[in-house]
Amino acid sequence: MRGRLVVTYGVAAVIGLLAGCSSSGKGGAGALGTPDPTPAATATATATVTATATATVTATASAPAKLTTPEAAAKHLYNAWMAGDKTTAGQGAASSAVTALFAKTWKTGTYFFGGCSTATQCQYNYATGAIMMTISGSASAGYVVTNVEFGSAG
Repeated sequence: MRGRLVVTYGVAAVIGLLAGCSSSGKGGAGALGTPDPTPAATATATATVTATATATVTATASAPAKLTTPEAAAKHLYNAWMAGDKTTAGQGAASSAVTALFAKTWKTGTYFFGGCSTATQCQYNYATGAIMMTISGSASAGYVVTNVEFGSAG
């Protein structure tokens, strides 16, 4: 911008000097009697526009698809415990079952699914005991874990 103004004013100064020269020596009229050119000042303005956009994204946890077997309910709760995700755990279990399970710390390589002995009882086994999960519901309504207990091996 600064260089442009200098060049513009420099050109205007040269035009002004040339306008003062004439072949007739009258100091104002050109060779053909034309009036002196009037130097014009040129200014350039630059504006900077800044636009800001704000977006708000709200994520909501949705309930999982209906848990259609007791095993699915037990595994859903176990996987949420393994991930440390109480919110997801609560989507397929009673709050008391979530609280009981999350009272213990999940340990890598310790637990394995022992199966479901009935439609109301599933378990995870470990070296010194078992996690027993009581399940309620139906295939049409969905199953949920209603209780969690830790038992010793024996």
